[in-house]
Amino acid sequence: MLEVVQLSHRSQRPGQSTAGHSGLEGVDFIVSEGQLAAVVGTNGLSISLLMEIIAGIRRPDAGLVNWRRARTECGQTVFVGPAQLETHLGINAKEHIVAAAMMRVKGLDSTGAIKLADQLLVLCGLDAARNIRGEHLSEIDRRRLAIAVALVSKPEVVVIDDLVSDLSAADHKRFLVLLDAVRKESPGRVVLHGCVQLDSLDDYDSVVLVHDGRVAFHGPARALTHYFTIKSLDDLFEKLTSRPADRWQDSWNRHRDAYYAKCEVVKPSSGAVTLSGIAKDESEVPSPQDEVIPCGSLPQQYVVQLKRTLTHLRRSYGKRQLIVVSLLSIAGVLAIFTQGTKGAGLTSWFLLQIGLIFAGIVPVVTVAVAGSFSAARGEWRQGVSATAWIANQIVVCCGWAVLLAAVVIMAAESMMGILPGDGGVRGGLLALGGIAFSLLCAGTAAWSKTLDRAQARCWALLAVNLLFSGSLVAWPRAMGALVQPFFTVSQVWGGCMETLKHSQPFGLIEAANLSWFPSPAGAVTVLVVHAAVGFGTLVAATKKA
Repeated sequence: MLEVVQLSHRSQRPGQSTAGHSGLEGVDFIVSEGQLAAVVGTNGLSISLLMEIIAGIRRPDAGLVNWRRARTECGQTVFVGPAQLETHLGINAKEHIVAAAMMRVKGLDSTGAIKLADQLLVLCGLDAARNIRGEHLSEIDRRRLAIAVALVSKPEVVVIDDLVSDLSAADHKRFLVLLDAVRKESPGRVVLHGCVQLDSLDDYDSVVLVHDGRVAFHGPARALTHYFTIKSLDDLFEKLTSRPADRWQDSWNRHRDAYYAKCEVVKPSSGAVTLSGIAKDESEVPSPQDEVIPCGSLPQQYVVQLKRTLTHLRRSYGKRQLIVVSLLSIAGVLAIFTQGTKGAGLTSWFLLQIGLIFAGIVPVVTVAVAGSFSAARGEWRQGVSATAWIANQIVVCCGWAVLLAAVVIMAAESMMGILPGDGGVRGGLLALGGIAFSLLCAGTAAWSKTLDRAQARCWALLAVNLLFSGSLVAWPRAMGALVQPFFTVSQVWGGCMETLKHSQPFGLIEAANLSWFPSPAGAVTVLVVHAAVGFGTLVAATKKA
């Protein structure tokens, strides 16, 4: 059985009013094995907090969560909340489940993952939607998918936070049928569903009523009207306002044993295992990070995520990216014929190369990061490593930047011939500049709430870089030296110009330029700093999530 023992958690700051807060105080109840239980109440924040503590995502200030069975290798509990409804763009329902299985089940190969996915698709009623991409799924099917993904590790306790508040009455009923199927799928499995709706409570085996962070009742739904002396459940919340929450809790504590005996609620058994909480011996209690144990190895999780990201980019943005690169390439060819390869024309050509590389980075990086960040955040709460996601984003973003730089350099050399100066250093600067800018875009995208906002911010970042870098040629040298290090484009451009220092075109370029060009070594140093800032921003966004 699942036993929640005197859980308490203070969510408001010291000195803050307790009215409407989402804290918990002395929460205590038991759920027998094989039950589907509802946790309902007047404060949705308190319900969510309780669900997260039971799932091991948060640690309470006091109290324990015990489970009779021994700990399993893949973790006993799994959490499904609103964050788990987010899907990876461009990936269909079956691919979501296969990827989750390979990341969270140790030693599972692709054949086993596909077989497991087929079983879960049938169990959760998604067989007809297996090939539909996540962003095109209906609201009820998105919930079915979230449940199916959660079940890949065969958890013994499934904790579900809400998911029905915005469903129609018909879909709400279908969702409860799904939860009942989930409970029956594994003998002894406990399914906890936290919500604030009082509809269809009779479909649950038991109901835990939480009022302002305190338990006011626990038992079958049919006993609610008798216990609170009300005509129907529609009057329940109004009845709760007639007393303070602590008085309802005291009243329930006095009557609990009688109701437990009458409703045949099983007493806690000996040998219970602590899932989360505070004990006298802190070493006996696992940390919240240990509650859902990621079973797939870190390299395995990384490979799965990398394949998923490449699949998404290939399906959704391959053609669009090709169009962007083609248009910018045409612009480059026109610039060559109209401006030539000397003096200001050569300067514009270098700037055009940088703009082409950076413009190709924006759509891919923003889609790779912002298009998966919300869904990945839900996966992290189910045991998938955030480190694997970060490594995947770095490889995809930096790899694409280097590839773009190589293509642009080869195209430039084929159209313009070998330019004077050190071509190897120029190529390295273009590649390093692309890496630095891709990491800055990745960090920016990770802090953006939506894909559209991420793309808008990254395009704005590129526009500011290009405009200021182009205008810096007319700035006084002292001022330019102070401002240039803040712009990635300026460092790459200036370093490329400096490689022409001992060639004939450099005299014309220097005469037209009032500012200064950083040395290649100085440009490399600044670009490494820019890359570090982007990486730090990406990691910070991951930790905050």
